[in-house]
Amino acid sequence: MRIYLSGPMRGIPDDNHPAFREFAAKLRAEGHQVYCPAEADAAVIALGEAPTMRTFLLHDTQWICREAEGIAMMPGWENSKGARAEHALAVAIEEI
Repeated sequence: MRIYLSGPMRGIPDDNHPAFREFAAKLRAEGHQVYCPAEADAAVIALGEAPTMRTFLLHDTQWICREAEGIAMMPGWENSKGARAEHALAVAIEEI
């Protein structure tokens, strides 16, 4: 299954990237293809795009719309504006 990983980042040390990588590794060990925003952020920056919330959400939400078959919500997602937006999008397109 192609899964989008969603969770809190802002206000957490290292933007919560260690927890994202750990959660993504567990999902991959179960055989899933995982889009991990913590990994994708580095790719966006490598492309030379401005590292803004708008740019990150653009790439992330495109993957949700075009590729995701499901979404995995990390603990604390309810307190994250970005994760709530990703969740709402997944619900709207009936991917969860």
